[in-house]
Amino acid sequence: MKTFRLPLVTDVQSRNSSTAKDARIVNGYIEQVQDRQYIVKRPGLVMWHTPATPTSGNGMYIFNGNIYAGEAASLYKLDAFGNATIVGTTGVLGGLVSIAGTAVAGFIAGVTVASGSSGKLYFTNTNTMPYLFLHNTTNAWTLNGSTGTLAQITDLDFPTNQIPKCNLVPGTVYMNNTVFVMTTDGRIYNSAVEDPTSWGALDYISLVSEPDKAVTLSKTNNYLVAFSKNYTEFFYYNGAPTGSPLAVNLSAKLEIGCDASDSVVKFPNKIMFVGTSKEAGRSVYMLNGTSYQAVSTKAIETYLNIDVMTNVSAFAIGIAGHDFYVLTLKNSNITLVYDLITGQWAEWSSLINGVEQFFETDNYVADGSTTYLQNSAEGYIAKLDYNTFTDEGLPIPFRVVSPIFEGTGNNIKFFQSMEVIGDRVSGTLQIRHTDDDYQTWSSYRTVNLNQSRPIIRQLGSARRRAYEFYDEEAKPLRILGVDILLREGTF
Repeated sequence: MKTFRLPLVTDVQSRNSSTAKDARIVNGYIEQVQDRQYIVKRPGLVMWHTPATPTSGNGMYIFNGNIYAGEAASLYKLDAFGNATIVGTTGVLGGLVSIAGTAVAGFIAGVTVASGSSGKLYFTNTNTMPYLFLHNTTNAWTLNGSTGTLAQITDLDFPTNQIPKCNLVPGTVYMNNTVFVMTTDGRIYNSAVEDPTSWGALDYISLVSEPDKAVTLSKTNNYLVAFSKNYTEFFYYNGAPTGSPLAVNLSAKLEIGCDASDSVVKFPNKIMFVGTSKEAGRSVYMLNGTSYQAVSTKAIETYLNIDVMTNVSAFAIGIAGHDFYVLTLKNSNITLVYDLITGQWAEWSSLINGVEQFFETDNYVADGSTTYLQNSAEGYIAKLDYNTFTDEGLPIPFRVVSPIFEGTGNNIKFFQSMEVIGDRVSGTLQIRHTDDDYQTWSSYRTVNLNQSRPIIRQLGSARRRAYEFYDEEAKPLRILGVDILLREGTF
């Protein structure tokens, strides 16, 4: 008899676009404790704010200590308990309505952009003169932090008010006391200093690379980063007294662009995004200053290159010292999660009406002590809770699928027992196996995790075998590994 430790710590190992085969971790992440690696079940979500009726969630931002959330054609201010006060709305069919004495037309009436987000809002704020600035692709507004007045930007030099109208790409940047936006034709406009209500007709700079489609705007370190379809350009603040205060760093240009605007997520000193170029397919890139590296694996790139990329979302979230890039490909019904600490990929999912699907929340803000996640389809906002292991009361489908185990060769193995090595908790774990390359599975067997030695026995025989470990119970779960006792045959 021999005892083998079955390897469970793994990246997503899909050989094709299906999630039915190969190793993966779902709704978990890897935690390094000294020289050991545990698989940890992710924490759950607790409902915090529910709209009166389900509606689209169009983004969130924290300003002056309050959360502002876009819900369909309205902007809401939320207190500490999730109670909402309407700040502005378009009224029926985008008609005129009075908001603090200002007539606002077409509020949050955005159009479908590359990432498929209709009406999504992009926020920033000024510092010394407190304004919240927000825009979608067709209009922009300011919220005066002193008076609480929301007003559409009416300056005729603002891109969406020009004739002909210039629509905006997703993303906005506040840098050196100035607000920046970018139009679909690649012009980067800047506001007056600390005043996003005022814009100059000649206050812009254009992308200088080959003709390309502008995609989105972001920031890293001291650079404004302008993504187009096949290129990325970096602009720095040179403080010119007229025209744009920006200048381009031509030597930093990347021949990699962005393939989905809402895949772009800013971390401290880093940007993550789904990138592409004329010569190569899609990958997930990490941009650090003007340097970049691809962090996606072959399996992840298989998902990226099969998806049509018309309905993509992404956000950053911190959990227990880990920074995660959470990328959802809604057309492919999958959420892929990259851990910037361990460099490993996993999947996250939600169980809706008994059916497992992509992770259902995709807008994120944090106030230092609390993390808030907004659902883009129904508009509700949930809080991340380290002591909760359900999502708004629904089970979290935690799953670990192992690589195929072969022992010392392809000779037959007689499996005597399996012992789960991990934390002792009140609850069970479901275990099943496949002996035919993930095509069919045995029935689940249950092991009690509250026993001193959680063991199942009489596991049959096979030449090559993989296991799945599954849990839906509302409990914390941390697994170090599993030990298999077996006897190897001679043929």
